Amino acid sequence: MKSERRQSLNAGVIALAMLMSAVAPLAQVVGPAPSPRIERLEQWLQGVERHRPGEVDDDLTEISEWSADSLRLIWVDITSLVSLVREPDVSVFYISDPMSPNRSRERLAPPGSPGSPLPVPFGRSKPVVYGVAELRRLKALARALVTSGGAGVENRVLKRGAMLHADIAMWVPVAARRKGASGADGIQGATLYMKDGQPVRFEEEVSHYEMGRRLLDRVRAEGRTLPNTVVADPRGDVTVCRWYLATGAHMQGTMWLDVRHMDRALELCSEDPDVQFFAGALHETLAGVRRQVAVRNARLPRDVTLNVQSASAELRRAEGLYRRALEINPKMSEARIRLGRVLGQRGRHEEAATELRKAGSEVTESVLQYYAALFLGAEADALGNEVEARASYERAAGLYPEAQSPLLGLSRLAMQSGNRDAARDAIQRMLKLSSDGDEAADPWWSYESIPARNTEMLLAKLHQTF
Repeated sequence: MKSERRQSLNAGVIALAMLMSAVAPLAQVVGPAPSPRIERLEQWLQGVERHRPGEVDDDLTEISEWSADSLRLIWVDITSLVSLVREPDVSVFYISDPMSPNRSRERLAPPGSPGSPLPVPFGRSKPVVYGVAELRRLKALARALVTSGGAGVENRVLKRGAMLHADIAMWVPVAARRKGASGADGIQGATLYMKDGQPVRFEEEVSHYEMGRRLLDRVRAEGRTLPNTVVADPRGDVTVCRWYLATGAHMQGTMWLDVRHMDRALELCSEDPDVQFFAGALHETLAGVRRQVAVRNARLPRDVTLNVQSASAELRRAEGLYRRALEINPKMSEARIRLGRVLGQRGRHEEAATELRKAGSEVTESVLQYYAALFLGAEADALGNEVEARASYERAAGLYPEAQSPLLGLSRLAMQSGNRDAARDAIQRMLKLSSDGDEAADPWWSYESIPARNTEMLLAKLHQTF
């Protein structure tokens, strides 16, 4: 499910205007008349220049309608253009598509909605062939970029291009985008839409997040010294990591679950605790009953495999990611709360209770205090500590008086101890609630998406880099 709201961005307009004026000469490049292929590339470049991050403008809308084949050709030609900027005398070009275990995006969504310098597996390199006029035009574009933008101008184009395609993925409704992706290697995607644990439909579509990832794979991280100045290496680049963090948060908030997106974020931003945290939240979500049932019941094409493992495997992956986040930033109490819940689901109740007690003493945000108390109640119950369990559930109920979950916990606790009156009282308290299970009244219902509550702030921080 995609959000259709628009974001306006006033901050950084001056910096954006400076960048646009720096590369504006692209429109006045002299030379042979471009072929339709190079003409489309120039159209994309100009759209990237004009687009204001966070807004749905005409360029965004137009490019959102391009086919997967068109976008793959853009990616091929941008790769060639970047090579010419970094090594003007190059005359032979090759391209390698990132390899995938299947032909489609491994993604779930609600309805409607290290070793080498570049640590990602690629397929066999293929030559890229240009006509004489096309190559001259590409070289003219490269010279214009270098003349107008200076050192690193190709990085700015790649990053702004990735921002444009992320904005398409985030803000242009799925129904308004190009459908029926054809054979473009990897730029097309496939999404399994689900509702309440049941698969609804399976659709193939253009993958703008994949386009953004491919563009960022050509970036050379600022300040990184490489033996070969033409080699791309985006690892640790500030803008690249902010892009992955903001888009990953948006995905979590809209339940657009894309494992490969966060896997690439982990490869490029391995020391970012927030990236580790959001990857953990993704895998914890995939371990949930609704996603597991939807995957089991989905009827997919024979050559498509969803990148979703068993609940136990997903929980194990989530645990490792939360632990890594805490290794990098021991003060990340939200990761500790979620680690506690995951440990409890894995049957390690003593460890879970220890993490939850520690987190509960650290957090100040009411929603996090609620989760810590609610989950500690369940873990104390599993350990036979009725006094602590009851106190934890009551603490959670005090934080959110209209929440049903702590009252259900209290009722179950009373029934287990044979106190039917107390169990009935807790249920009666719940029946008197005016919220009727309202998501805002009980944060448990938004537990999967709550990590994304600061998405707007992360996007604003990303936009500032431009």
